[in-house]
Amino acid sequence: MPSGIRGTLKNELAIMRLCGWHETSGNKSTPPKVYTTLTVEHSGSAEGQPSTYSCGDPDNPPYQNISYIDRSWTFSGSQSIQSTFATSTTSNGQGCSKGTPGESSITDTRVDRTVGCANPGCPCGEKQVLETTTTYGPTNVFSGTSQYNKYLRFGNWYASSTITSSTSAYDFLSYGTGNSGKTMTATISTEDTDEAVIARTTLIELPSSNPYNISAPVPSTLWETRSTGVSFEYRQCEFQMECSGLVPGQIYKAQPIVRKRTAVIGSYGEWEDQTFEPVQFTATDEEQMIPSDDEYITLPQVQGYEFEITDIKCYLA
Repeated sequence: MPSGIRGTLKNELAIMRLCGWHETSGNKSTPPKVYTTLTVEHSGSAEGQPSTYSCGDPDNPPYQNISYIDRSWTFSGSQSIQSTFATSTTSNGQGCSKGTPGESSITDTRVDRTVGCANPGCPCGEKQVLETTTTYGPTNVFSGTSQYNKYLRFGNWYASSTITSSTSAYDFLSYGTGNSGKTMTATISTEDTDEAVIARTTLIELPSSNPYNISAPVPSTLWETRSTGVSFEYRQCEFQMECSGLVPGQIYKAQPIVRKRTAVIGSYGEWEDQTFEPVQFTATDEEQMIPSDDEYITLPQVQGYEFEITDIKCYLA
């Protein structure tokens, strides 16, 4: 408690951090939103080079001039990956990491074309375009050294990546020339929230060895509102009030004097006095802790505010 205030305090706190990917650069919210799921989708088709097969003597029919595309692709499917969260607090704040990729349905179907026929040495009139179809996949696009990993930051989710909504697939998987028909769309979804971070985080009780350089309890609660970042401080406070000079049998009231202020990161407001209901009790001794035994009173906790005890009054009811 502050100098001159007698009682007992219990604090638990943590520096909270949202996990995941930021919004796209042209669509940012205030405060920033973070999403825990990344989905990569392949779509489209592409063609290779045109080829011509000529067979026979133009002056001695049958003569064939067969035109065909030597190769074509069809791209389809998607795969998602979702963040995983640490359940305890670390020196870097809330722990975040990439999770296990979900099942992939991403396939690339390639059709190779040649000219021939079933019987070697067959006459020109029997030659035709023959197709061989090969399907590659499903492909785990989040494994290995694929450039998709630049979206994962190699597991370091503290610096959440800002991704664009659509990027040319040629930058990621090369299929040779003429591949302009393939697109890769990266979509972020499932918003992480301040409440979700609080629910999954184990708070540190003071005093204790902790990464926040706070060595003793403080008489306040705090739930910061984010402005431009993805982290915020969250602190709980419970207290008991000590009254002395009591006359056993007399009825008294114990009341904390509380004030509050807005707590937006980078812009804290002015203190305002708050009314806190007194606790009525019958004295059983000359000194008494209110409430008694292991019971505590919880100081209000509201997002965007800090509440602080500045004094304690004990008086006859």
